[in-house]
Amino acid sequence: MSTKPEQHLKVGDWWYLPQQDKLVKMNENGEVTQTAELDNLCQKAINYFILNAGRLITRDEILQDVWGVRDVSDGRISRVIRVLRVALGDDSREPTYIETIPKRGFRFIAPIAEVVLPEPVELELPAEPQPVTVPSRSRTPIYRQIGIAAVLVLLACFAYLMLTPNQNPDQAETVPFVRYEAITSLVGLEFDPAVSPDGKYLAFVHSAGDSLKTKLMLQNLETNEVKLLVEHEGGVFGPTWKPDGSAIAYQKSIENVNCQIRKLVFSSDRTVKNDDLITECGIKSPAGRLSWSPDGEFIVFPNVTDSNSKLVLMLHPISGGKSEQLSILPQASIGDYAAKFSKKGNKIAFLRFAGSSIVEIWVVDLETRASKKLVQLKGFPPMNIDWYNDDKEIIFPTSNSTISKVNVDTLKVEDIMHTESPASNLFVSNQNRIFAVIGSFKKTRIEKRNNPLFKQEADLSRQLEIKEVFKSSRSESIAQVNPNPDGPMAVYSNRSGIFQFWFYYPNGKQIQVSNFKDDYLTGGVDFSPKGDTLIANVGNELWLFDAVNKPKKILENDHTIQEPSWSYDGKYVNYISRSNGRWKLYRLNIQTLTSEHVRDDIDFYRESTNGNYVVFKESFNEEYKVKYKGTEQVDTINVLDGGVTHPNFVLRNSYIYFSSRKDSNNINLMAFDLKTKELKDTGLVTALELIRISVSLDEHYIYMPVGEYGDMDIAEIKK
Repeated sequence: MSTKPEQHLKVGDWWYLPQQDKLVKMNENGEVTQTAELDNLCQKAINYFILNAGRLITRDEILQDVWGVRDVSDGRISRVIRVLRVALGDDSREPTYIETIPKRGFRFIAPIAEVVLPEPVELELPAEPQPVTVPSRSRTPIYRQIGIAAVLVLLACFAYLMLTPNQNPDQAETVPFVRYEAITSLVGLEFDPAVSPDGKYLAFVHSAGDSLKTKLMLQNLETNEVKLLVEHEGGVFGPTWKPDGSAIAYQKSIENVNCQIRKLVFSSDRTVKNDDLITECGIKSPAGRLSWSPDGEFIVFPNVTDSNSKLVLMLHPISGGKSEQLSILPQASIGDYAAKFSKKGNKIAFLRFAGSSIVEIWVVDLETRASKKLVQLKGFPPMNIDWYNDDKEIIFPTSNSTISKVNVDTLKVEDIMHTESPASNLFVSNQNRIFAVIGSFKKTRIEKRNNPLFKQEADLSRQLEIKEVFKSSRSESIAQVNPNPDGPMAVYSNRSGIFQFWFYYPNGKQIQVSNFKDDYLTGGVDFSPKGDTLIANVGNELWLFDAVNKPKKILENDHTIQEPSWSYDGKYVNYISRSNGRWKLYRLNIQTLTSEHVRDDIDFYRESTNGNYVVFKESFNEEYKVKYKGTEQVDTINVLDGGVTHPNFVLRNSYIYFSSRKDSNNINLMAFDLKTKELKDTGLVTALELIRISVSLDEHYIYMPVGEYGDMDIAEIKK
């Protein structure tokens, strides 16, 4: 079977050129205006789709006929499909090129027309050839002569391409598709890569995924020999090399006791000679990347002090002395992390968690201590960024399949490569080799559980203990109960390869209501009181989703937006936004889509569905308060340890449910009794990153995300 078409074809809005084996778009003058730049694998995949247009193609067929093997992960097929859709401008929800057949495969549905080039004789110009639509279930080969003469513009196009290929000065610069070459291959999770200054050794953290214990490992990049440096039950994280390669600094956490920045000193054969304390860090400090200055004199690390619940960057002198707080957070920001010294050592780049769904890249000049924001990111926050191109730029992942760079001086952002999987933890060595963490940290699912706060024996129909719901071959991370008992639940699922919102109806009907192009971190979701519309915070935008209309963006803000929720009467959407470094409460009129400033210095606000009470938090107070309708009564909810972000609150008639940090990895589900004013522990526990719980209207059931650890490896990006 031919591996590529041999004729000139019209494929939807594209032209296939067999001489160049490419899909292009042209203007009426026959000039190439766009090229679908695909690597060899993606080009083979699109050729296979064109050759088999109109019929269902299974994943096994793709593996066998495109890859030539059957041991490629299912996720890699999805990533290639995603790259093709991006290149072709396709829409997974309303596809015009590649249709996904759930649990079966794919079908190429674009109209395809073969263009026959006649002999070069004088022709009378016919009408422009019309593409022939391939029936969606046809198994007839597409390469039948269809008797269409070429028009003059096509002759000009092909002559232009063959005589002057790739000479169009207006053609966009190609963004290459790169591949990964795995470096580590242990069972479990490998992350926090750090390459020695001479490029010979890789230090990284390894966890089997089934306990809190993590190990600091060292791998010889020439022989691939791997050895253990140190392990600890509480966790070791964020290794960084001393510039002369003689030592590694790392973070050691002792659960609920302390946090330490330590130094491993090596002997000549790379065995550990000493493990010394550098300085203490705050007990509540999360795991984070460290960076050692090029002159060897300082360490920068993230820290949460006892007096400050925010995550800040600390600059500590290796020779001893007092640590300096390097970053100054606005009142409305949450924390700074992933700091990295520039190669010259005069600047530090870092990530700022500016809100519940906003991450920004910042740079601080160490000479002046002046800092500036470079770019605000969308999507899931990266775990690390790095300097690139002689400190002129910073490299970072922008989506599931793209790595970009931002110029430190001009703030210009450019895509520099497309990848086959997300690169969440980038590292650039002194030799300009790019390393990344690939794979899946967790596969999550939603479990429906009995609420321990309600007696079970009184209702014989409630025999459920734990039931997995909304199951797919992917992951589900959020389930939102509908206030209408007959309405659908909203589920955030990546069953299609990218996280999307789905409506799940009681009768089993399922509808995808969002159409995201990449995975995004959501800062809150809430159903309207009638249960027909879902509000979601995506980045610094608010979106409405329902089962009838297309997704609608109703608000975009230059600043952070978080915690959207409906007013009890459904007339407004309340949300928190950052303005001039302070949190403020706004409400958006859902009819006019106009916002009104309500109050300053409020960073959390939510009304109960029945309108009987409100839960809120003032920015300068760590307490969450309950204000009751028609009274002056105010109760305080004692959140035992909310961490640096807000707990997830669910407001019901009997209890107010919220997540409370149990330890560095887990949360408890707590409940505030609205009748007795007592705080109760439900006894239910889930992972720290899976805080979006939901509760049925009668409060008998709790929907909790739970996760199973996946497998992550460290790989090198091969250009």
